[in-house]
Amino acid sequence: MSGDGSGGTDTSKILLIVVAAIIGIPVVLIVLAIVGGIILFLLSAVLGTFVLGLGGEQAAAAPQANFDFQTDGSEMVVVTHDGGETMPASSVRVEVDGYTTGTWADHGDPGTVSAGDSITLHSVRSGDTVRLVWEGPDGESRVLDSYTVP
Repeated sequence: MSGDGSGGTDTSKILLIVVAAIIGIPVVLIVLAIVGGIILFLLSAVLGTFVLGLGGEQAAAAPQANFDFQTDGSEMVVVTHDGGETMPASSVRVEVDGYTTGTWADHGDPGTVSAGDSITLHSVRSGDTVRLVWEGPDGESRVLDSYTVP
């Protein structure tokens, strides 16, 4: 060893490296833990959304359509699709006073219900309520229109 003090400098450098390693490793580990936690949280949120079915396909929207109801005082009501979307005849349930009388297809054209199409309901009395109910592919339903016979 020489008397120029370089031995003390080497010790300082080693001590500085040891201190940096002691402080630096936990800091790096903490940063990695935080970043890993954020990534894990985001992945679990995305996967959880799809597992619970929230990210899948939404239920089909009910068609928008207008219907006209005509009666001449007899026990008969003529229901006409007066405009709006076309829909499968088998997806339109016909109810009279809460009782299902079949689908539009059972009462008329088995294809589709489109503007100008009509069905005739028999044995409908004054005070009865006729309802057209759309039934979606996933079991959801919505009243398209209703009419109370005068």
